Amino acid sequence: MKKILLIVPILIILFTTSCNSEKKETKQNETKEVSIDKNEKEIYYRTEGLREQFIGKKLSDVRNDYELGSNETLNGTSNNYWLVYFTDLNITMKVVKSSDEIINICSEKKVSLLNDKSIKLKKFVGKKYTNDEYLEIVNSIKYGKVERLGEKNCLNQDCIEYYPKGNFTTMSFYEFNDKGNFVKFKRIGFGKLTNISEYDNKDLKGYYLSKIEIKTKSEYSEKIESNVEFKRLREGSKLVGKWYVKIKGLSEYNYQYEIYIKNNKHYGVRISETPVIKTLTKKGDKYYEDINKFGEYYTIKGGLKFYDKEGIITDYNGVPIE
Repeated sequence: MKKILLIVPILIILFTTSCNSEKKETKQNETKEVSIDKNEKEIYYRTEGLREQFIGKKLSDVRNDYELGSNETLNGTSNNYWLVYFTDLNITMKVVKSSDEIINICSEKKVSLLNDKSIKLKKFVGKKYTNDEYLEIVNSIKYGKVERLGEKNCLNQDCIEYYPKGNFTTMSFYEFNDKGNFVKFKRIGFGKLTNISEYDNKDLKGYYLSKIEIKTKSEYSEKIESNVEFKRLREGSKLVGKWYVKIKGLSEYNYQYEIYIKNNKHYGVRISETPVIKTLTKKGDKYYEDINKFGEYYTIKGGLKFYDKEGIITDYNGVPIE
């Protein structure tokens, strides 16, 4: 009998503890907060702005017009795709190697961009579907078990859902009424975006990269201005033209170029801290640098255009400077 009296209190204690722990766990789940990246909003807008600006363009063209700086090849790069992080700008691009086309881009260093599905699903946004049609487009079998961010009950209201396998967040309005079950697909974003419902009606151009400024007015530094050889050339000479030369894919090497005529001779000047002056030979509308064994030449009609010895235009192009 004594043994029974001892067992019963123990069972009661265990049962009470178990119930209490369940209650505590339930309470924790109810009050659990989703961690929010402080910069989520800026990252979202910058990513959307970059996509609007660069998707579909060739990387070589972008490099010609923008200062992209140094880059780092990321894991996941293959024979088909180059996943590249531009460290100075803090952006990641996915580029098709065969065509040089940028097919995806985001703010920050994100290896997950390689398999991002939000870019492909964007074409479905803004339309209303039956519940079955919507689940066919955005389903958990393809994109992972859904995690609801914020409201858990999605009946007749906007619902924010994160798909871990696809690494994207959706905002959709689930409509249940007498006519049937429908879903209005309202928004999608790359990554886990707790506050995606707030990110709307923003001028994305504020998040665009700035183009390299093309010079429209020639200005010399004091060192160039006082260079004896350059000063002597300009005295009594006639200026043919000035150009800002852009080199495709190598914007850091762009430079200013000028042509002068003096004593019936042509001279080309590459403007740098110490101007480089070369004698030119003019044949028709073509200008050749003297002592140039490669046979390249350029023309100045409608801008400064560079050609190799076969007459094929090169990746150099000169924009006239006022």
